[in-house]
Amino acid sequence: MDNLSSALPVVASRRCRRQRGFFAVSLLLLGMPLAEAAALPSDMPHFQFELQAQQHCPADAVVWVVANRGLYNSSSERWYGRTSNGTYACLADAERAGYRASSPASAAQ
Repeated sequence: MDNLSSALPVVASRRCRRQRGFFAVSLLLLGMPLAEAAALPSDMPHFQFELQAQQHCPADAVVWVVANRGLYNSSSERWYGRTSNGTYACLADAERAGYRASSPASAAQ
């Protein structure tokens, strides 16, 4: 019984160190796309409502731009208009500003 109780703090401390390492690596990985997104131009016209974007570019497709990831979603995708940190924009403007499609289906449209 004595050996078991003395081994528990060692196991717990190893587990904590592993978890701290995991979280540190996760934060590094999450930070990389954010740094890249900061370099994207912000002069692209973006809109709060889909109708505003459609009126701005009636001949072009409207996409949902997620600025901090550097991606856009087309209207057929699940996250179109659903993330809290995105805006509507014209497809040509988004591509000219350096945003890329989140999936091959977005690029085909």
